[in-house]
Amino acid sequence: MNLRNIPHIVFDTATIGFQNNRVFDPTYAAKFPGALVWSVLSNHVTKRGWEIMTSDVFLKKPVRPSQAFCISEMVTPFTMSVLESGAVPLVIMSAESPNVACEFYHNLNMYTQLYRHAFLFSGAGERVGFSTLFHPLYWPNTCRDVKLGLGWNERQFLVMVAGNKHRFLINEHKPLKSLRRLVKRLVWSYMCFTDKLFQLKDLYQERADAICYFADVSGFRLFGTGWDIQRSLNNAQWQVIQKLKPTFVEDKMDVLGRFRFAVCFENCVFPGYVTEKIFDCFMAGCIPIYLGAPDISDFVPASSFIDYRHFGNYTALERFMRQMTEPEAFKYLKSAREFLASPEFEKFTADWFVNNLMDIIGQEFDSQSKKGWCPPIK
Repeated sequence: MNLRNIPHIVFDTATIGFQNNRVFDPTYAAKFPGALVWSVLSNHVTKRGWEIMTSDVFLKKPVRPSQAFCISEMVTPFTMSVLESGAVPLVIMSAESPNVACEFYHNLNMYTQLYRHAFLFSGAGERVGFSTLFHPLYWPNTCRDVKLGLGWNERQFLVMVAGNKHRFLINEHKPLKSLRRLVKRLVWSYMCFTDKLFQLKDLYQERADAICYFADVSGFRLFGTGWDIQRSLNNAQWQVIQKLKPTFVEDKMDVLGRFRFAVCFENCVFPGYVTEKIFDCFMAGCIPIYLGAPDISDFVPASSFIDYRHFGNYTALERFMRQMTEPEAFKYLKSAREFLASPEFEKFTADWFVNNLMDIIGQEFDSQSKKGWCPPIK
């Protein structure tokens, strides 16, 4: 087979650590939530005799492949160069929340109409360009097995595994930090004023409030990165969190498996925005206290998690958890195990997501082959 007549898949990513094809290395990708799916895709592509590369590698090739298909992770500094080089703008996707990737979501209609397909959380579906086929994005897990952790009576009370992030995150090592953070705040204020999509509840502050409440509660631990920098935390929050001495997590599942409950808050409240956080709890045999997608029970059984919206405050939540008996806890854990083993969980697997991508690529390749290759309109 002529290698120039096989599909070449270009994964267009702006994440520096993913470039130079590093994201396809499963050992490396496992360090980042959701990144292992690209290693799974790479394996499927290789088995078909196709080729895959990141956009920076593609653009460095002295001779570009004649049949290249671009899968863009939002819009990157490489995107237009990749498309202008003749790659078909096949798929655009985002696993980020609107309060983090606000510019992308604000211009979603313009960006998506460049592509044939869009994989996005369901709350963004109405923004997709009319000529683009919308696919709801379900978080692609590479595992569904429950890890045997400690017994219920051996576990500590409550944990949170989260980084100190917020929507005004900047590079702390660059100059003019205050000015750059102010610009981000002004842009966010403008977005909120002009675009109803951003009139959503941000949960970064809610996470900080939860930490500060449970800081004095026996059996609570905080793990994660970024807590050595104050960032948007006020002075009172900063002092409380420093006393907790949060540490980096090498094995998140191992940590979750040592606790009965985990605070499991998404970045924001947005329809369909369900990430790895709740699934990690299920697989660790830990009961999640969830806040995030308003339609969470459409995706995950309500009997498998504690919905924070049912409580007026953290005092009521703590009382509920403290009073839970072991048989009552096992009902939550049993529901989670059954969900992971059910057909309903299939759409949350990496194989399900990758198979969809492979079908789309194969159909496009067959279509182009039948009518003769024609580069996309620039």
